[in-house]
Amino acid sequence: MRCNFSIGISRTRVVAAAALTCLTSVASATTTLVGGGDTFPAFGYTGNTIVRDDSSYLPLVNSLFAAYANAGGNPTTYCPSGGGAAKKILAGYDYSRFQVNGDCLANRGWAANGNLQGFGGIGLTQAHFAAVDAPLSSSEFSNYARGHGAGAQPVQLPTLVGAISIVFKKSGVTSMTLTEAQICGIFSGQITSWSDGMLSGTVPSGTTGPITVVYQQKGSGTSFSFLNHLSAVCPTNAVGTIVPATEFKTSQDFSGVDILGRPTGASAYIAFYASSILAGSLGGGGGDSGVTAAVNNTLVDGLIGYTATADAVRAPTRFASVKNSHSNQIVNPSTGFGPTAVPVNLVYDQAIGDTVDIDGRPTLTALPTTSQCIAVVNPSDYADPSAGYPILTVSYLLANAQGNGPDTAAVRSLIYSPYNTALRSSVKTIGVITTGTARLTNPDLTDTTGLAKVNSCVN
Repeated sequence: MRCNFSIGISRTRVVAAAALTCLTSVASATTTLVGGGDTFPAFGYTGNTIVRDDSSYLPLVNSLFAAYANAGGNPTTYCPSGGGAAKKILAGYDYSRFQVNGDCLANRGWAANGNLQGFGGIGLTQAHFAAVDAPLSSSEFSNYARGHGAGAQPVQLPTLVGAISIVFKKSGVTSMTLTEAQICGIFSGQITSWSDGMLSGTVPSGTTGPITVVYQQKGSGTSFSFLNHLSAVCPTNAVGTIVPATEFKTSQDFSGVDILGRPTGASAYIAFYASSILAGSLGGGGGDSGVTAAVNNTLVDGLIGYTATADAVRAPTRFASVKNSHSNQIVNPSTGFGPTAVPVNLVYDQAIGDTVDIDGRPTLTALPTTSQCIAVVNPSDYADPSAGYPILTVSYLLANAQGNGPDTAAVRSLIYSPYNTALRSSVKTIGVITTGTARLTNPDLTDTTGLAKVNSCVN
């Protein structure tokens, strides 16, 4: 059934009721919607954060996808594949390693170790959706066209905003408030010891020992957003860094080197500079949950890493409050972020450039489409906010614009679910404190216009 609603309806409650009616009609379908992606949005969508080895996540009570199903939507599974793998699975251009029917093995299935990575679908020719924290790049758009045929394109719409926490484990240190200068110093390799004078007053007097940086050991939207922040703030806030602050390069990739042999990938960059200046570095494996597991379980004292707050809260792992350098607010990412929706501006038919500018900043480049179905929030808009918690990520849902066949109505309803106000009272994993996850607002994504956009884009 196609569920088309007029954008002329003026009252939100009428549109919300219509959306619920649409979801109820979809429930007669037996298709399980299959997708996956980054580990940050997994909590908001499914209520799960702890990566396990067996299979895809099934939505838990109070999560968005559970509310969607309870309102008559199709059952949904979510594979914590990482955003980079998710986009390759949706694109279908590298079928030898990334396919919707491949096993969803959270820790063993990463593309980095050569195993086949998939969403755990059975008998499907394409994934229904993907969830990513790094928006499509120009090359990823081209890969999608290669996988689906000339003229094919994905749909990309932003859905959530998340906080990225600085997590740590150090004996005698139970809480920390970090400035931007300290964060830049730690991740550029200037601050390599807990006794460094730059940490005076931040940790108890007499705290000693080396700092070991924990990083994400795969392509990661969290790495992209963390480096988006560092490349924006460190040239202003870092003082006397051994590694030039402009060396921070915003990237979602894990590996790669430039002509001088320096890493160009996000996680590889952090590991390279931390270890090359005699500080330690430690790969965190499978995304956000891999970092929290490494911090909690590695028999090393003095760890500092970065991960989604949603995961840090639930691991649980200790994490720092951060002082916003503009407002001088000290914000705890768990208790001081979430209830207030974050306004965002959208640009259409653009992608992240495949190279950064001279300052390591991401750039936007025009795509060969005018569909208005590929929306992106410019990373510069949230790289260095003037108030509130300063280290943010924006998450997106991706779908196929064509070829959804009998699942079209179900996919439309799922992609629309983050904007469906009728579902929000049932969702406790987004938009409240301790979740690290906030809703976003934009005039193009209200009940009326958002629903019309999804209906026109997903076919």
